[in-house]
Amino acid sequence: MNIFRKVLIVILALSTPIITTAKLNPTFTFSECFLKYNTMNGETEIILYNLRFTDETRMSEDRFKDMFDLTEFEIKDLAYDSLEAPTAIRVLAQTKNFMRNTPVQQLFSNLLNTEAEVDLGSGGPMEMKMNVLIAMQKDMYVADNNALQVLHNEKDNKILLEFDLSDFPSKPLEVVIGWKEKETLAEKMDKDYQHDADIFRLRHLKYYGELIEEYHKKTGKYPLQGDSEAQHYVLLAAPHQKKYTQGTPEQFKVTDVENFRAVLKEGLDRDIEFKFDPQKVPVGAPNFYIYMIEEESFFFAVHLYNGRSFTNPLDKHYNKLEITNEEPNRRGLWKLDALLNDKDFQAAVNEKPLKEEFFLDLEEQYK
Repeated sequence: MNIFRKVLIVILALSTPIITTAKLNPTFTFSECFLKYNTMNGETEIILYNLRFTDETRMSEDRFKDMFDLTEFEIKDLAYDSLEAPTAIRVLAQTKNFMRNTPVQQLFSNLLNTEAEVDLGSGGPMEMKMNVLIAMQKDMYVADNNALQVLHNEKDNKILLEFDLSDFPSKPLEVVIGWKEKETLAEKMDKDYQHDADIFRLRHLKYYGELIEEYHKKTGKYPLQGDSEAQHYVLLAAPHQKKYTQGTPEQFKVTDVENFRAVLKEGLDRDIEFKFDPQKVPVGAPNFYIYMIEEESFFFAVHLYNGRSFTNPLDKHYNKLEITNEEPNRRGLWKLDALLNDKDFQAAVNEKPLKEEFFLDLEEQYK
């Protein structure tokens, strides 16, 4: 019988934790859900990501079990990344009613927090289909899937997913369901902050680049050149940022900020002001600048939150920009003159910050 054929349903619900409507009960929300269901034996796997809790009740395994409210299932195993403050939970469960539609219906309904309808239909003598009908929530979308078709009834605000179970064994049913991202007030504030911070990071790169070239022109060498046979680093961090500069390999030499200031002051015969990354706590990328010299080659790096045509994207919100006296051989690495003459860089560094006075005050505090 077709109903005994293997059915694999994978649901991946995507959103940001703040706007998700996926709830298992009023005290839990999550942004992602992975679900796998086998109608041949009732084995089920559920993984929830980006959990958020709206109360302060102590976490426990019993509480995790209660949150699912899956009366059609018996929970066999439960794992989580942290009992005190879990952000992800994996559950293995099983139902004895795998020959019926009700377990699938309960999984869709409870995990997506919407009423779902599931039925098996026949498109002909040799065809068997599973239809899943769910209510379309605000900002929700259906993404990657292997359904025969996905129909959106805008009048009734419903989505119908039609899956083919005709093959033996039946191919897995897969679907991605999520919520479009919305920018919260906090996110907008951070976006605006990083917009301005990037402008100042570019200004600082220009400042240090010109300082290094001035030192070379006056002394005939670059700062710290010849002081070490190994790579020689300066991690330019303000006092509150120093704790994030740990981890430089022991075989490299590191000069602290004040000694580096003294070197520049001696070579240029004037007081030197330092400028630091505006980010107090790192977000993905280092929140300090890096100067490195090896033999006659120097590199100076800053890290931008937003990608640009002249930066090297290393990770989300981690875009590296370097200047050097060597011939650039990778994206994001420039000679100073070439960078300063780049039209995209000129537009970015000369852009007007939204809150310029705030960042100028930061510069004054830590110069």
